[in-house]
Amino acid sequence: MFVTPAVAGTTLYVGSCSGRFYSLDLATGADRWVYDTSADGSPAQFHGDVLIDGTWLFVGADAQPVGHLYAFDTASGRVAWKLPFPGGVPASVLGRSGVVYAQAAGGEVWAVEAATGELVWLHGALGPGAASQRQVDPLLAGDRLVVGWPSGDVEALDPATGDLQWSARIGQRLNTSLAEVGGHVVVGAVDGKLHALALADGRPRPPIDLGGLPYGDLVATGGCLLVLHSGDGHSLSCLDAARGASVWRRDFASEIGTFRPLVLGNTVVVGYAGRLVGITLEDGADAWSCAVDGVPRGLNADGDRLYIGMQSGTVTALPLASCKGEKG
Repeated sequence: MFVTPAVAGTTLYVGSCSGRFYSLDLATGADRWVYDTSADGSPAQFHGDVLIDGTWLFVGADAQPVGHLYAFDTASGRVAWKLPFPGGVPASVLGRSGVVYAQAAGGEVWAVEAATGELVWLHGALGPGAASQRQVDPLLAGDRLVVGWPSGDVEALDPATGDLQWSARIGQRLNTSLAEVGGHVVVGAVDGKLHALALADGRPRPPIDLGGLPYGDLVATGGCLLVLHSGDGHSLSCLDAARGASVWRRDFASEIGTFRPLVLGNTVVVGYAGRLVGITLEDGADAWSCAVDGVPRGLNADGDRLYIGMQSGTVTALPLASCKGEKG
């Protein structure tokens, strides 16, 4: 499992790499409903996070030759509608004002009505090389829907019409999600740098050299931009969100498997094979640590529990109090 488990009410929702999407009882972990994508052709994988809007859940799945964008009833798992795409939808789904936005593997951006799946607008492929089975997660910020293509192009669209507002070419393969920081769109690329573009018009500012490959999801919180990167080792950095300067950096001997750092109050949680680590957001000091069985991937929390999607395909519920007593 690579996605972040979604928590809503008394239910946890998570998609797997085996082609199944699960609704689980938050208290017991028992299945409430399961959808098997093999009913639609080749079993699909879930790489993007879900969008929950009231009683509906929207999620994309990628598969060859065809994957789908799904709308599920959260309570029953009934499929309200599903849209086929060549290659599917490998990125997280976004939504606003009754419209769902999906970035397809074929190099297109779709806006559809949440209630019906009817097309609102379509933004076409960005030329040769736009299609990819792995897209970076898009961004909804103010009056911009910003999408990044692995080829190194970034586009800002009008969410209402799909009209292109600006386009910028970074020229390096993108390798992180997009994040909004201080009126800029920030994304990491394979040149080991974070690139920032003005949200208003796409003008670049000087990139930040991380000295290693940025990956996973960028998380902006409390004036800190959390960035995972690897070089000589495996690191989590907190950068000053306005200036890009390093506030603190934590280095680990093992690869960080959790692609999106989880922020819980003044603590950020990451994990690697066999362990979760809680780090104080202010200074990067150890807050707690606890053992887990396997490689953690997706993280979420609700109340006094952590929910961990494991690389093995299981989901673990862990009392947070059991971790807070451990250090190192």
